[in-house]
Amino acid sequence: MALGITVTSEAIGKFLFNKGIATQLRPRRYYTVSRATIDSLVGDAHELINFVVIEAQRILFVESIPASIATAILAFLSYHLTKIVPYWGLAIIGTVIAFVAPLIYVSNKEIIDEQLKNASEAIDAQTAQVRNVAQKQVHQVAEAGKHYAGDYSHKVQELIRGRSSSPKLVVKPKQPEFPSPPTEEPTKVPEIHVPDVPDEPIGGVKKEDSESLL
Repeated sequence: MALGITVTSEAIGKFLFNKGIATQLRPRRYYTVSRATIDSLVGDAHELINFVVIEAQRILFVESIPASIATAILAFLSYHLTKIVPYWGLAIIGTVIAFVAPLIYVSNKEIIDEQLKNASEAIDAQTAQVRNVAQKQVHQVAEAGKHYAGDYSHKVQELIRGRSSSPKLVVKPKQPEFPSPPTEEPTKVPEIHVPDVPDEPIGGVKKEDSESLL
């Protein structure tokens, strides 16, 4: 709109008065931004960016538990509000909170600080209790693991020693020695000729024969 007004006034002025209206309003020297102004703006922007980055890290790494909890709740509500409220509505809500929240905190600083301190102490106590219980459980598990490891190592050492020990020599009873069987064929024994024995007389022996024999 500003550009349209200046172009129109310049054209009408040259057409009617041979001099443009915008030309008469033109400064003799154009305005410039000094380096000091740019440096100050850049320095402020740099400090603002560093502030946002540092605060985000403090919230992320839970340097302050209440601040991290509040940020988590706001992020959760904002995520669900985006499905119901349009973006311009969220912008209005954020602006109102940004201006109203500091006033509420300043007017009720003592009460808010006391409540935050109590909540922080309660959370620290619960955290310490949970930490102690976890340390006891870890210690018990470690002791049980060491005990079982010692038992298993002792059994393995006994098993290795039993396998590496030399077996006892078993003395077998001496078997009786038997003669070895003959390997040569037996020789044939020559037949012995037996003389024929006279037959015994059937009748009795005569007296003369017996006497002659005597």
